[in-house]
Amino acid sequence: MRREILIFLIPLKNTLVPFHKLLNNFSLFSYLADEFDAYIIVSFVNATLVLSIGDTVEEVTDSGFLGTTPTICCASIGDDALVQIYPDGIRHIRADRRVNEWKAPNKKTIVKCAVNQRQIVIALSGGDLVYFEMDPVSFTLFYCILTFQW
Repeated sequence: MRREILIFLIPLKNTLVPFHKLLNNFSLFSYLADEFDAYIIVSFVNATLVLSIGDTVEEVTDSGFLGTTPTICCASIGDDALVQIYPDGIRHIRADRRVNEWKAPNKKTIVKCAVNQRQIVIALSGGDLVYFEMDPVSFTLFYCILTFQW
């Protein structure tokens, strides 16, 4: 049996991005019931690229993702929403493309995070943790900041 790896080279609007500038990549579905992923998210040191997956792979410019910053993590959350975690905050992108944004307080940055279907926890520079939970009725994210004295 012969195994192959297909490599796609995708032009980024006349921009050359060296592979060593690639930070991470993610695949996401649009709806919880989807059988296949709908997006590939590619994070670079200074930008995020969103690609749609279908018969072809194409760049998406109206995804709700912030393209001018690296993405630390992103995930499908709830039944039909996406979340992008980037150094300065969190974007909660609903299916109708409404975006709710939370910014890290006091010029702190997000350094680590974890996400599941209904919860997000982030670690901020300086040692604070912020916990987010999705309300099952309104599908909005509520949060509390946990400050530790070391």
